[in-house]
Amino acid sequence: MGEITADAVDRYLRGDRDTVRRLLDSLETEAEAEAGHEGDVDELIAVSFVENLPYDGEPGQAITGELGPRLSEMLRLQRQP
Repeated sequence: MGEITADAVDRYLRGDRDTVRRLLDSLETEAEAEAGHEGDVDELIAVSFVENLPYDGEPGQAITGELGPRLSEMLRLQRQP
């Protein structure tokens, strides 16, 4: 899944926003379906996709502004001080 994150960031940087949007929408839908359940899919998305997104100041960091509410919450929880 880490490779998928890297590919998504690369596509985002190259301007392939439609492909990135479809991927993020799919992940958001899966995360929403798992919300409130003890699900492996939710955990996989959080620790293998979201965790590998660029940090502030790194190339492609703007992709984090494209995340839906559930993925944004995963990111916020991971990066809170």
